Amino acid sequence: MDLSKSVVHGVASKDSGIYLSKATEELYKKIEFFSKRGGSLLIITGENRTGKTTFAKYLAEHLSMDEYETILLSVMSDEVKSGWLLPKVCTRLGVEFGNKNLSLSEFLSTKLEELFEENKNLTIIIDGAERLRSSDSFEEIEFLSDIQTLSENKINFILLGEDVLLERIKTTPLINRISYFCTFPLLDKDEIYDYFCYRSSSLNVPKSLISEEGIEYICQLSEGKIANVVMILDNCLIEAKLKNIENIDKRMINEVVGSHILLFKENGVNLSLQDNQKLENDYSHNQRPQDIKIPIPDVFTQPPQPTYQDGKSLSTQHGSNNSNILKHDVISSQNKRGSIDKLFDSMYSQSTGGNNPFSEENENSQNSVYDADDEEQEFLKLLKKNKVKT
Repeated sequence: MDLSKSVVHGVASKDSGIYLSKATEELYKKIEFFSKRGGSLLIITGENRTGKTTFAKYLAEHLSMDEYETILLSVMSDEVKSGWLLPKVCTRLGVEFGNKNLSLSEFLSTKLEELFEENKNLTIIIDGAERLRSSDSFEEIEFLSDIQTLSENKINFILLGEDVLLERIKTTPLINRISYFCTFPLLDKDEIYDYFCYRSSSLNVPKSLISEEGIEYICQLSEGKIANVVMILDNCLIEAKLKNIENIDKRMINEVVGSHILLFKENGVNLSLQDNQKLENDYSHNQRPQDIKIPIPDVFTQPPQPTYQDGKSLSTQHGSNNSNILKHDVISSQNKRGSIDKLFDSMYSQSTGGNNPFSEENENSQNSVYDADDEEQEFLKLLKKNKVKT
């Protein structure tokens, strides 16, 4: 790809600020053609983060208001029964429910006749249509499709969803009414550069800021999904502008991805690439202190167990005479001190590479051992010397 000869193919709406690649612009023209004909069922599928929801908003805003009455609906939760569509459509159309003797379908028929007199087609855009999980949830779409076959009122349906949408439509009669089907287009390297040119002009940065290597690397990381491209490129552009970086290359992209590793990972950026595997490992080795589990020696966690002088356990001696005196194991304190000394000797040698100068092996045992009897004798001598009566 020669960046010096690349031409910006994408377009952007000044009103919405939504960018369309060349392939997405062509898709819009096809949808516009079928919508003008009227009575069309259009199915658009694609993976998450490919831009389907943004495109649905673009359709709702740009289909001519002189030719269409456009309704955009988003399926936010799973629908398994009928009855979810008609009330929403009637509400959006402003249908008044003054006459309780009329059904929703009769209200809608009245509104459709008004649109026909205005020479408009009703276009219903349904985003997140993969959440229609049963054939019953498609019944109202079938019903409205049947209405237009019996009258001159033309209703367009544009359904956008993940790949499973088409499999669910195959279980309904709608499969025989599809006018057009496509998979939402991914971005190639040229289109990613087009988007970069579009964004760089709004930020007043030169188009030469990004290298061909950088474009190819972003294409690999994003897998051509527009939402991932936007996230990576916008973060790189902001970082370059703030730090006066003159070239967005592979190294700089890795730094940006590494500093936002959780954000990119949660949003599906391809971190399986070899260069980014190191970033994941680095992050896992630099956890917050409270996330790091330090093994604690048994000497700190296990208190000495009480026993009797004869060595039997407390439970076996319950109810015995007072001659059995409860006490701690006589060697427990010695063992504990020895374990602690070894622990600190090990820690000191690992951190300094040498022996602990304060260990028992290196100190003078005669000067360091505390002897209570010697202190008592010294105190008595002091009393006699000063003739103090005890």
